[in-house]
Amino acid sequence: RFALHQGDRPQGESTAVPSLRVGDLDAEIARLAGLGIPPTDRGVTDTGVTRFAGFIDPDGNEIQLMERP
Repeated sequence: RFALHQGDRPQGESTAVPSLRVGDLDAEIARLAGLGIPPTDRGVTDTGVTRFAGFIDPDGNEIQLMERP
């Protein structure tokens, strides 16, 4: 279990985005979509070194999943 808590900042105005490494980004995107959690409108970003996708948690904070081949 992992949680971040912040103080007086309004919901959705986070300056930090936690990134969690996964073994298969496409499989995780499909699994989360099956649970009703789609990636953000940016979809998958591929930097050539890392692929990542953002998701919004129930409190409006972005969390990224990343894959490094």
